[in-house]
Amino acid sequence: MNIIDTHQNPNNQLAPNHWHEWVVNSAVDPTITALNVRSLGGNEVYEYLLYALPQTARRNDGRLRDGYLKRYAHVESGAWWVSGLDPLKNWQPMDWGRMKPDCPRLEWDKATQEQTQKPVKYRIATQNS
Repeated sequence: MNIIDTHQNPNNQLAPNHWHEWVVNSAVDPTITALNVRSLGGNEVYEYLLYALPQTARRNDGRLRDGYLKRYAHVESGAWWVSGLDPLKNWQPMDWGRMKPDCPRLEWDKATQEQTQKPVKYRIATQNS
């Protein structure tokens, strides 16, 4: 029997705080975590979160338009990303996943036109984002 110490992170793509959240706090199997979860930071988050945007979301030089960069700037400080394999596509990596930023943005109340104190913890990225 192979026993893994939950405090030892064998996944070099996962920050210690993300490993702790998944394996220690949430009791997800360390092997499943290591295979499916990775930490992101800086501009890399946009590659995962906004990969399916149409070409019109980008400038002529390929950079995302400023509106997207401002809206999602909070994720640049770090986030975890989870995705898996698609059984309907011969177990190829899925075209979507879920991201949880380390510093979530606050929800916007459309009625009062003000930010609430409720964080938006997760973001799902799909081909239709």
